[in-house]
Order: sequence, then structure tokens, then C-alpha cells
Amino acid sequence: MQIYDALVIGSGPAGAMAAYEMAVRGLSVCIVEKERLPRYKTCGGGVQARVLRMLPFSIDPVVERVVTGMQIGFGLRRPFLRYYGQPLIYMTMRDRFDRFLTEQAVLKGAELREGMRVDSIRQDESGVIVSGPEGTLQGRFLVGADGAKGVAARMVGLGQDTRRYAAMEAEVEVAGAACAVLPDCARIDWGTFPSGYAWTFPKAEVYSTGAATLESSKVKPYYEKYLRASLRGSSPSLRRLSGHPLCFRSKGAPLHAGRALLAGDAAGLLDPFTGEGIHHAVLSGQIAAAVIGEEAGRRTPSLARYTARIEETIAPEMEHAEILSRVFRLTGRQVHGAIHYNDRAWNAFCRLLRGERTYGDLLRRFDSLPQSLHFFGRAVMAVWGE
Repeated sequence: MQIYDALVIGSGPAGAMAAYEMAVRGLSVCIVEKERLPRYKTCGGGVQARVLRMLPFSIDPVVERVVTGMQIGFGLRRPFLRYYGQPLIYMTMRDRFDRFLTEQAVLKGAELREGMRVDSIRQDESGVIVSGPEGTLQGRFLVGADGAKGVAARMVGLGQDTRRYAAMEAEVEVAGAACAVLPDCARIDWGTFPSGYAWTFPKAEVYSTGAATLESSKVKPYYEKYLRASLRGSSPSLRRLSGHPLCFRSKGAPLHAGRALLAGDAAGLLDPFTGEGIHHAVLSGQIAAAVIGEEAGRRTPSLARYTARIEETIAPEMEHAEILSRVFRLTGRQVHGAIHYNDRAWNAFCRLLRGERTYGDLLRRFDSLPQSLHFFGRAVMAVWGE
């Protein structure tokens, strides 16, 4: 049996980018994907502009729309429209996007095993063995990147203490031209629930729509109300309406066990403020590849450095995003008004999407927010820490 330097479970952004970066480093890599690509993925498909700064290649072949503005409503009412003048989000269909990323990894030398279900993952001191009905593979390391509903985390004994949101998403075909969403704008509703929001992302042929909230019993009725409000009485035809969990890593939770590590959604590395996962998926995949590349030549390798690097890079931003989300729950209406009328607040939000600012920057620069938010923001920060 061939022994790969690394096995990667899952061909989403985290797995594909981990495989790409390891292949570039000259490691032998095999991507294990239970479906055959392209396969549908429940996701809005919005790739924030900051992600493109991290990728070593263009994603132009799979971009369907470029968003430069936002239609933002509060409590399903009176959305306002603002443009930034530069790209904020690149809209893709996740089946095409994931296949494209995986193809880039294969071009660099990674091997792809499609249609291979994983039934067991076993580890010993020398490596990892992955088995399923379609065969057995062996590698020195393993990257679990099979998403929030994947099997890798459970099989290696990780991810038991993640926090879960409930989400619902569908692709909408709109009859006629009555849709209120513009082709170069994303539509967002927040404030209906303290801990959730809904969205509509324009694509070439459909609109990806969805809703997410901590209150799982309210996701479906919220989604249905949002759909009626945003489509203004059109008769939508829904494709692939489905529910999906959004899992968030608990502070300090380990992301490695023996020769295995978790990346992307499988590791719970979502943005607590927006629920977006592609940015942290790409970054964690790149970090995973770097650590495995460094450890591959060691006699007694350790993946503890992976968890440590996530703690140094992604974890602080997740904490800052969590603080801002709690500020928003207290002051949602004021934040909504600030982004509508205050240019500094709007520009700060856009620069975050573009990767020109971080959540930490926003917390350190409260002058970007109206004075009325300072008291609430500082109160939350005093409890949760800066």
C-alpha cells in the first residue's frame, strides 16, 4: 500500500487549499471526497474580497457576480442601499468553486479519490489509516476538512464542545423581473432576531437565499418571512431547500490529536459575527499545510504547533468578532443607523470584507462608530476582554 505524506478528508476550501499547499511543498497528498465533483454544498457562496488576497491563483473562471454594494434591512423593513466602489464579495456556486480549488491542487500533484466514503480512521505512532467500502488509504498525517456534518472530527476524538447555530438555505429562481435584489448587491436583513440574520446573494441564474439563528425552531418561519419580504410578491421556485448546522469552536479547544488535525468548518472556525467560513477555511488549510510540511521531516513530529498557530492567528479574530456580535445584540438599531448614515462606519465594514481591516482594528478604533455605541461596546469588552 502506498503511504502518502498526508490524507485530506474533504474537498472544500480548507481541504483543497491544504492539499494545494502541501503539493507545492513536494509532499504526496491524497484528497478523499465522499461525493463526485462537482457536488452541491449548502452555502451562500459569497467569497469575501479578503479571501482573494490569500489565494495564489485567480478564481475568475467561477465568479458569477461581483458585489460592490449592500441592501441592508433591519427587522425585515426599509432596507437602505449603499455602494463602496470596489469589490466586496465575489459570488460563486460552491459546487463549481470547490471543484475549481480541488483542480488547482491536482494540477500541483495532489491525488483525488472521489466517491470514497470514510467509515473509520485509525492512528498509530507512524501514521493514519482511513478505511471505507471503496478501500483503504494510509498516510503519515491527516487533515480533517469535511465540514460541520463530516465524520473526521468524531473519528479522531475532537470537536465535541462546538456551539451550533441553525441555518437554512436555497437557490431561488425568480419569475419575471420583480426581485428586489440588484445584480451587484448583496441583500442582508438583521435585527429580526438578536442572534441571527438572513441574506440574498445574486448569482448568474439564481439567487442564493438563507437565514441563520441560534434559535433553531425559528429558522424556517424567519426564512419564509424574509423570502416574501425580499421578493416583493414574486413567485419563487426553490431549488435544494435544506438545513445546515453552523458550528463554532469553543475557546481553547484542541484542533489536533496524534497525527490528525481539523481545518475549516470541521474545526468550527467560522466567523461569529457573520457566520462566514470560507476565509478561515482557506487560512486554516494553509496553516495546516505549513505545519505538516515542517513536521514531515522530524523523527518525532507533533501537530501541537497547528493548534498553537490557530490560537495566534484565527482565534483572536474569532474572539473579537464574538465581542462585536454581542455589541450588536445590544445596539443593533444604532449600528444599523451608523452603517446607513455614517461614512466611517460604512467604510470600516467594507474594509473588513476587503481584508484591509480586522475585527481587532474595529475594536481598537471605536471612533469609527457613533458615540452612542461606546458605552455598550466598552461594557461588553470589559466582560469578555479585549
